[in-house]
Amino acid sequence: MKNERIGLIGRHDDPEIQLLKAKIEDLGAQAIVVDFWQYPRFSQSVIALDRILYDEVDLTNLDAFYLRQLGYFSPLPQKEFSRQEWETYYEKFNEFIANEREVMSYRESLIQILEMLKPVINPYFCAFYHKLKLYQYWKLSNAGLPVHDFLAGNDYLSLKRFIHKGNMVAKPMTGGYVRMLDESTLEGERSSLRQRPIIAQHRIAGRMLRCFVLADRVLGTCELVHKPDETDARLGIVAMERFELADEFGDIALRASQTLGMIFAGVDLILDEVKGTVFVLECNPAPLFRSFEAQTGLPISQELALYLVNEAG
Repeated sequence: MKNERIGLIGRHDDPEIQLLKAKIEDLGAQAIVVDFWQYPRFSQSVIALDRILYDEVDLTNLDAFYLRQLGYFSPLPQKEFSRQEWETYYEKFNEFIANEREVMSYRESLIQILEMLKPVINPYFCAFYHKLKLYQYWKLSNAGLPVHDFLAGNDYLSLKRFIHKGNMVAKPMTGGYVRMLDESTLEGERSSLRQRPIIAQHRIAGRMLRCFVLADRVLGTCELVHKPDETDARLGIVAMERFELADEFGDIALRASQTLGMIFAGVDLILDEVKGTVFVLECNPAPLFRSFEAQTGLPISQELALYLVNEAG
């Protein structure tokens, strides 16, 4: 049965949402953007036992949803405050925290009610894997998938013994950038381990790949070509190129997304062609696709739109 009304939960000005909306409408279906970044200042919403309204649209009457962004996942400020700003906005900040707790309770209740009624891609819990790297690593490894060895925590001596093997990187638990890690760097950051833990991991040499997965198939794979010696995969990208991934490695990407309950995912892999091995770095539950398909020609948004209109539910 064809789904005629698709809800796109994300920002109106998000290029990914705009592209997906256009693709859905090209298929003759209706795409309705549900922008909870605007709530409660610039949009109206009501939840009752018999309806869920967003700007007078009853969301329970839509056929399926794509969850790109619901809003903040925790009531934290999105920038660092200067001392002067902190003094100026101290009361406003406390007010923001109190308000945001209430707003997030509303948003999270809404999306989880919708998941009981309609197909939502991806389920809301998938969003948290992006911020729970250790849980993601552990769950993938427990399912028999290749995850590179790591040590995480704040135990200085354990971390020192681990990185003594050499060629290590440090990763944040959530957000931030990957950086090189050696004994002198660790020593310089020793006091900060009492404030936050880190993830230490062997630096893996190989080709950085983004594999797009939808339901039970691989849509295509892109290689992220970096400047030499770039540590963080998000920095120093000079090109995104289409890559023919061996079926056995595509199956690993599929199993990774399915292990985490993701219907649509961008699975990051690193391929060592000399050894013929691949490691799963991360599964992204709401991956960027616009720039990837623009540079490689992969029809990611088209396939996602087709799935939402023709197959979801």
